[in-house]
Amino acid sequence: MANTYITRTQTTGDRQKMTWSFWIKISGSGGRVFNAINASFNNNYVSSIHFNTTGYLTVYNVDGSSNIDVRPSRLYRDKNAWYHIVIAMDTTQSTASDRIKIYTNGVQETSFVNTTYPPQNADNTQWNYNGNNLTIGKRVYDTAQYTDGILSHFHFIDGTTYTPSAFGETDSTTGEWKIKVDPSVTYGNNGFFIFKNGTNLSGSTVQDQSGKGNNFTAYGNLIKSEDSPSNVFNVLNPLSAHGSSLNFRKGNTEIGFDASSVWHAVYSTIGATSGKYYAECLIDAVGGATSIGIIPIDTINNVQLTGDGDYMGKEANSIGYVNTGELYKTNSVQETTSTYTTADIISFTFDLDNNTIQFYKNNSSTGSAISLPSNTTYMIGSSGFNGSRQRWNFGNGYFGNSAVSSAGTNASGNGIFEYDVPTGFTALSTKGLNT
Repeated sequence: MANTYITRTQTTGDRQKMTWSFWIKISGSGGRVFNAINASFNNNYVSSIHFNTTGYLTVYNVDGSSNIDVRPSRLYRDKNAWYHIVIAMDTTQSTASDRIKIYTNGVQETSFVNTTYPPQNADNTQWNYNGNNLTIGKRVYDTAQYTDGILSHFHFIDGTTYTPSAFGETDSTTGEWKIKVDPSVTYGNNGFFIFKNGTNLSGSTVQDQSGKGNNFTAYGNLIKSEDSPSNVFNVLNPLSAHGSSLNFRKGNTEIGFDASSVWHAVYSTIGATSGKYYAECLIDAVGGATSIGIIPIDTINNVQLTGDGDYMGKEANSIGYVNTGELYKTNSVQETTSTYTTADIISFTFDLDNNTIQFYKNNSSTGSAISLPSNTTYMIGSSGFNGSRQRWNFGNGYFGNSAVSSAGTNASGNGIFEYDVPTGFTALSTKGLNT
């Protein structure tokens, strides 16, 4: 939700019992998620749920007398996963550790780096204080510390504590924790349910789906993501980054190679060994040079460990389309075709059933399909240097904050793209892998 946030003004609610449940796909640090502040006390009375740059989740409250600072020792660093977070607070409990319980994907956290629990019967948190500013998406009182990720199915329960089973369940086939899209819960006076199946945005109002009418006002460019807990889309992987000159943005769909005079390369979060996939990349700036394509999983360690000087098309059986018009495979030019530059859209299909890849420039094919080895797992890759910037559309229907101009057809019904997706091809996502 970078540079985007939503707010509402609270009315009187229960300040001892409440539950939060939300799904988050973390891009960078995670950042501020849910904040409330009492401006009447010089912004010193603050309640917050947030992730820090190290990867810790913190439930925090300060009011000048009795504070809260509860922080599980788990680190939330998987940039491809959707985490389901449930936080249940009941300060009437006699045991301190029962007053705030934190769950991740249905499992209660029991190991902590900090446990400052509220006193018994405390009613000083700002989340349910009449007249307070409640904000989702950034730190309340400044223009920094936005949520660094994507939020979905966000519930706030006023006056009741719930366990994760109210909002999710274990899949009987896969054993994975999965979402309940229509949980049966009581929301209370200030409760709400937002970001159900998208943004539920009407003008600048985010509609509350709980039936309580506790709507939010949106600021910035709030957009709907196809990426969801039930269909995880491929993105670029910051954990693959080598060096400090790589900047990931917009849910890890944008990358800038900003300050280096040598090639750097990164790869995506999802790989595939079979199936037919499609992706698009808007060239925001070619910089020193740009190359996009795919890379075998067997060679990605070379990118991660020795990324200086690496690019798509250099490693064994890696394929890359360079802005100067060369199609590289295993560091050898396979074909010379059209050059590309800023504002061009480069797309490609890679067919891992018939082992070929085909590139397109602004929806026109660029040369012949290039053969791929069979029985190989491929990741999508991106590379550049000295100002190269790329905006990827892996199926969300956006290049950064800009929606595709007129969505093409997608025969597989998975993802939204600028151009018509060739028949039989689909977005690289968990649903796409099972098409």
